[in-house]
Amino acid sequence: MTVNVLPAVSRQYRQPTRLPSTVVRVVVVDSRPVYRAGVRAALHADPGISVVAEIGSPAELYDVVARYRPDVAIVELHTGGLSLCRSLVERFPRCRTVVLGPPDDDVAVVGSVRAGARGYLRTTAGSAAYPAAVRAVARGRTAFDAAAAAAVRRALAVQEVRDDRLTPRELEVLRLAGEGMSTPEIAARLELSCTTVKSYLGNVMRKLGVSRRAGAVYVGRERGLI
Repeated sequence: MTVNVLPAVSRQYRQPTRLPSTVVRVVVVDSRPVYRAGVRAALHADPGISVVAEIGSPAELYDVVARYRPDVAIVELHTGGLSLCRSLVERFPRCRTVVLGPPDDDVAVVGSVRAGARGYLRTTAGSAAYPAAVRAVARGRTAFDAAAAAAVRRALAVQEVRDDRLTPRELEVLRLAGEGMSTPEIAARLELSCTTVKSYLGNVMRKLGVSRRAGAVYVGRERGLI
């Protein structure tokens, strides 16, 4: 596959355009122009995906996300780190994050889940894995291959939690979060206040040993809770 290498600049943007609602908008964050070009080429193979911006510096990410409103951000681990992923999830919860990282690093995989990433792509993944991951997380699912999922299960197996049994109400809140519902939507469905829903979600995350809602949903699915 021939890839046109981008010039060595920190960013490449498209002018904001009105795309069909069915098109998944993606931002790629990687300090290496050649790798950004490779990711872009892999995603452009799917006509239903549009790379709206490519960024080489994490400092630019928040302005770009606010401007382009992407559905998915692919963040290379060493460019932004898990702190960037965590911050992105907090500031732009509707933008689903996929971490691009090394192939044999269980710590990076588990850290990505705990930071709120919806997926983890190994740098050795084939080109078809990129659009598949983007499609999955855009639909509210997760995108972890078998090896990554196994790494998370191993981490859960050795995790010491005093009481990880969820109450029926906590399970109900987790299930609705897994359906992609926001805190106000869950509150309306269950006829609870947003503060109460946040309290339930906090209990769920504490019991499952994660710090983000997306991590709780992923771990809940891995454990067969939802």
